[in-house]
Amino acid sequence: MSKISSQPPVSKETPPKPKEQRRAMNDRESDGIRIHISRRAYLVIYTLVLAPVLVGLGLFLGEHKFGSHVATSSTGLAPGLQPALPAVRTYLNPGPWGTVEFVPFELSIPEEFLSVRMDEKSDRRWFFKGYTTDALKNFFQQQPLTDAQRQQLLQAKWETSNDGIRVTPPMEVILSLSPEARHSIYNTLAQFAENPWQREDAYAIAVREFDHFFDKIDVSPETVALVKKLCYQRGRVMLLSDLPAILEKISSPTEKLNLEKALSRRWTMLLKLHVAPTADVDRLLNYWARAGQGKDLRPLLQAMTKLPNGAVVDVTHLLPPMPTERIYTYPFPSYTQPENCHWTSFNFFRDPPEGNYSDNASLHKKLDADYYPVFSDPRYGDLVFLTKPNGEIIHSAVYIADNIVYTKNGGHFSAPWLLMEISRLLDCYATFVGPDEQLKILYYRNKYY
Repeated sequence: MSKISSQPPVSKETPPKPKEQRRAMNDRESDGIRIHISRRAYLVIYTLVLAPVLVGLGLFLGEHKFGSHVATSSTGLAPGLQPALPAVRTYLNPGPWGTVEFVPFELSIPEEFLSVRMDEKSDRRWFFKGYTTDALKNFFQQQPLTDAQRQQLLQAKWETSNDGIRVTPPMEVILSLSPEARHSIYNTLAQFAENPWQREDAYAIAVREFDHFFDKIDVSPETVALVKKLCYQRGRVMLLSDLPAILEKISSPTEKLNLEKALSRRWTMLLKLHVAPTADVDRLLNYWARAGQGKDLRPLLQAMTKLPNGAVVDVTHLLPPMPTERIYTYPFPSYTQPENCHWTSFNFFRDPPEGNYSDNASLHKKLDADYYPVFSDPRYGDLVFLTKPNGEIIHSAVYIADNIVYTKNGGHFSAPWLLMEISRLLDCYATFVGPDEQLKILYYRNKYY
């Protein structure tokens, strides 16, 4: 996070002229012996004696890089290093939030939170809820399968119960399904909560990013090719539902870890507010100061305008304590932890946080009591809700600026708090509606700030 350079306060009075650091002429003389050398003699001595010595010493130091710890390249940087300042800066669109720089990056999950062992042992069976044996046979007959694949599925292990049938698909079938067959079968499985790998446990990659998602990751080309082969499209995203099968094919523990780490990356960003000496502090406060924060933000922004070139501050320094403390971090695992998206949104301005918004009843009760719907442009602090076409709320976040939100995408400890564009948020939750359905976006504003 950026920090503001501190400077001493500027006094309105003219400061006293500093004393010269040089000694006075009468202080330079001493009572010792003084030797007078003419300018011509000095030049002769320098040319014949001192100059060759200094040149030789310079060559020696240059050749042996005396005192150097890092070899530098011709660009002034150590080989392989990149400058901290970007060559090209990207800014948000102009708005009441001020001049805000946008720095995208990817956040990696802590290695101790990776669940390779659990995923390897997870249940890979397909559950067809409400299906009879004849209905499931007919379903497989209608799928775009090869005759060999269809026969293998019909001969696979079927477990019939009162609520449906569980099928254990052979590994050969999982690895050989065409994208069309995988899409058709898995979209059917996604209708039933008993199939988490076709639902919330599936890894989702935005279609627009899929071609380059696996660039520059520490995974073998063979593994990357297998992952791409087993992905299938559902709306705005490419889904991977067969990670357990892939892990079974990989022999290296390091390769398994690197793959899950690559798949678990979260796209986010830094936001940096640029405050020029001519910045309109009142206008900035009108946008950023909410819930009593103005008393702290005004001195900060005013101090920045008094610097000769202004200053830059990370937007996280403008947020309340709760989001500032958690942003870009992962929660510790807990069975009782209520820190899902709704807990995060409703507690954005609260310190300490409170409540457990895990059910729709408490969610709607809180909305009716403290919020009202907004149909104009959203502003900082507004709640952003994603809903299904029938009005069911599936996610909430907090609006920051220019369609960027503060969000926690799920209650699991593998979901960090971060900043994200609403368009990418829609990608993340596209699997919660059918291929032909669209998520709705609703904005709500607090009645009291």
